[in-house]
Amino acid sequence: MVFVAMDAADSTTLRRYRERRAVPQHRRRDDLEWQPGEHGTARADRHRVYSRADNADVVYATVANFGNHHIFRSADGGLNWVDVDRGDLPDAPLLSMALPAAHPDRVYVCGDAGVFSSDDEGATWTNLTGNLPNVTVVDLVYHEEDRTLTAATYGRSIWRRPVD
Repeated sequence: MVFVAMDAADSTTLRRYRERRAVPQHRRRDDLEWQPGEHGTARADRHRVYSRADNADVVYATVANFGNHHIFRSADGGLNWVDVDRGDLPDAPLLSMALPAAHPDRVYVCGDAGVFSSDDEGATWTNLTGNLPNVTVVDLVYHEEDRTLTAATYGRSIWRRPVD
């Protein structure tokens, strides 16, 4: 599988990353999963790739599925991947991520189980969900100027939180 992502340091550049063995191979049980349609694919999980603003070779991939780990990091432009979820995050799809330029080691992720942050590139995680409604958080944006994190929820509006 090949991922394509915009270079965070240069919005005119698209980067290509290849999946390696460290990104989980998703097992399929034909008796329990949807089957591909005429034009469909066999898997419904989604992957998104993000690069750091200060170093485009440092990339993260989120995985939106159940039964596997959900966030991976590469320090070499996607040649090798490390699992930074390690089972510490809930077994729920991750849908989006924010990587603040002002804090290169900080990672924010969101999905079906809320919002989580790491100040050490994914070595440890903190639950930031707090008073958000009990719905999927579908997108995150970190606003550099006012240092707030904006979370878009599924059907329950947009929420903001100061984070620095």
